[in-house]
Amino acid sequence: MGSLNSDTLKIIQDTAVKASDALGKVEFVKLPGEPNHVYAAVKADGTFERRSAEAAPRAHKLASFQEAIAFVKTKGTKDNSVLWYDDTGVIVVVDDATRRDTAELKFTLTEPFERIAAIAENDESFDQRAFRRLLRVTFAGCTPNDLLLNWISDCKFGTVANAAGTIVKNRESFGKDINQAVESKDNTPCPDDITLSLRIFDDPLLRETRTVNCDVEVLVAEQKFKLTPFPLEIINAVNAELANIEGILAGEVECPVFRGRP
Repeated sequence: MGSLNSDTLKIIQDTAVKASDALGKVEFVKLPGEPNHVYAAVKADGTFERRSAEAAPRAHKLASFQEAIAFVKTKGTKDNSVLWYDDTGVIVVVDDATRRDTAELKFTLTEPFERIAAIAENDESFDQRAFRRLLRVTFAGCTPNDLLLNWISDCKFGTVANAAGTIVKNRESFGKDINQAVESKDNTPCPDDITLSLRIFDDPLLRETRTVNCDVEVLVAEQKFKLTPFPLEIINAVNAELANIEGILAGEVECPVFRGRP
């Protein structure tokens, strides 16, 4: 049983007395000066056994994709470990047989991609000032040129007399007598669409951009603008980034890699 100091023996003796009225009863006592996982199992007759609790499963939290790869290489094994990934993050199951210890990396979307995904989901529209700020600040460096930004900055809404109803990109009919229009200073039409080049996940190792093609619409009556991703553009951008992640993992780790969640 090993040598124990007098204080520890007193605790064990007191526990044995308390348990003496129940034949076969066992009391568990924390041993002073020992780690939390070491304890004594005390029987009613005063005898005891020194025991150690099994270690609790560990759920590590990783800070970057590079650290996830390093963790697999350091703690994982080719035959026992399994790595899972999807658009929410990466999970390393250190030993798939026991499924105890894991390490998880949670992906964070970049601000520009998170914003365009929210716009697609919520069908938002913007006044001139808000739309200009969206292009100039939120999507800074994400557009191929400043044509749309300049057009939005220069355009003005107005109302003119018109005998015939018309519908064109920057002009919309309102009956036979009144036509409300929006024009730029140089009378050029509003660009029909725009291609955004966006990083998907905010991670130092995932710096490639993915394209999201969007329709640009002028809501003349409301004096607002809409930016609408074409169908499947958001999904395709995410899938392209996940394919990139799969390619990186295939070249870096030896254990099985699956897309999904454990």
